[in-house]
Amino acid sequence: MRSDERKHRILFVDDEAGVLRGLKRSLRKMRNDWDMRFACGAQEALSMMEEERADIIVSDMQMPEMDGADLLETVRKSYPHTNRIILSGYTKEESVLKTVGPAHFYLAKPCSTEDITNAITRLVDMRAYVSNEHLRDFSNSIRKLPSIPSIVRELIVELEKDEPSIEEVADIISRDIALTAQTLRLTNSAFFSLPFKATTPLQAVKLLGMETIRDVILTAGVVGVFQGSKEEAMSLERLSNNCLVIGQLARDICEYWDLSKQECGQASCAGVVSHLGTLLLQTASHDQYQEAMKSLNNGDGELIEAEEDTFNTNHQKIGAYMLGLWGFALPIIEAVGYHHSLPPEQLTKRSPMLALYISQVLCKGENWDQERQKELKNMLDWEAISHLVSENEFEIWLELLNKRAHTKLREDEGV
Repeated sequence: MRSDERKHRILFVDDEAGVLRGLKRSLRKMRNDWDMRFACGAQEALSMMEEERADIIVSDMQMPEMDGADLLETVRKSYPHTNRIILSGYTKEESVLKTVGPAHFYLAKPCSTEDITNAITRLVDMRAYVSNEHLRDFSNSIRKLPSIPSIVRELIVELEKDEPSIEEVADIISRDIALTAQTLRLTNSAFFSLPFKATTPLQAVKLLGMETIRDVILTAGVVGVFQGSKEEAMSLERLSNNCLVIGQLARDICEYWDLSKQECGQASCAGVVSHLGTLLLQTASHDQYQEAMKSLNNGDGELIEAEEDTFNTNHQKIGAYMLGLWGFALPIIEAVGYHHSLPPEQLTKRSPMLALYISQVLCKGENWDQERQKELKNMLDWEAISHLVSENEFEIWLELLNKRAHTKLREDEGV
């Protein structure tokens, strides 16, 4: 850390003084990097926050008078600057559902000093990723992501059936960016201690079970309904559908490259949530975003440039930031964070990030005549990626996309 940089202020909260003393001893090695404060109980924590706000708060869940979830909800509303971590030894499902909104990160007790250090370090790193403090604060404070009204209604109808279909529920969730992100976030939290990370809504629904999914959607208060106009809702639905296709093609490309099953899943997941940042920008500053989009013609550079000019960030960065807060796997975060602009230093191998970059270019528009194919091909930065892929592969990628589109058409027609 440079001498001119302010240390990140970390506030630890527990109602047991002995636990706080133990934390202070075990984290002494971080005192040169963090300004650590320790509060005995929620009320003392709020008093300390009022005097000097923390960058990150780490709270125990089970405390008298005000538990950790209620404390973090208060912090979320009053101090959006602050990132929030919950520590819990609860085994009841309702306890984790209570923390889904107020907590960015969930650590299950018993957890090691290394687990706590890694979680805080991750949040510190993500804070540096988005320079626009207003948008970062908005992202920190958001409890619900807006979902497409028609899809929410469709999902509720299915969930309220006596025997809802796992496949149907997963399919409905996959058609909405917010529902997909929140479902995967919960599934992969430390609370459930699952043997592997889910990368698709179908995996998530199977792992969590229908009762938990029903509780999350209907009672946990993490699903919001988009409040814009009908035309804007339709635009959001088109964006979600496009993200689904981007994710499917990214997976197909990874499979063609013979990457691991895990990498193929990560590519698919990254594609589906690739425009989470767009959703957040529109929600945070709807009118500004619409004005920025009016100034566009076509082209990635112009899109990113317009967002940067308006918000001092872009949908890649803000989406990756949220996924980082929520504990998504690093390859997914990197793929989302660079899907329009690849970092040369990370182009060392074929990866989900490279597959997503290629996929999002190919998925622009619906008419792929020869002239359009040539335009799409020229959009790719061949100078940056030619050491990993051949231009001859472009025709194969188009074939994969056309095959995917043909399959979808047959499904829509009931063939």
